[in-house]
Amino acid sequence: MIDILPTSATAGDAAFVLTVNGTNFNASSIVRLGGADRPTTLVNATQLTAQLTAADVAVAGTFPITVFNP
Repeated sequence: MIDILPTSATAGDAAFVLTVNGTNFNASSIVRLGGADRPTTLVNATQLTAQLTAADVAVAGTFPITVFNP
């Protein structure tokens, strides 16, 4: 299970950094938004950050956030 911050965004918001907390992350871990890879930075084994663009939050909806750990 992962925990994200911020927990929501408003359609039309500017680009922002998404923080993902979980376990067993490594340098190859990738955050995915709606199945699409996002630029991801490993902070430590329990935290990642991902760059989300304004296009990612251009329209309202619910989008799954997952982490791929190869």
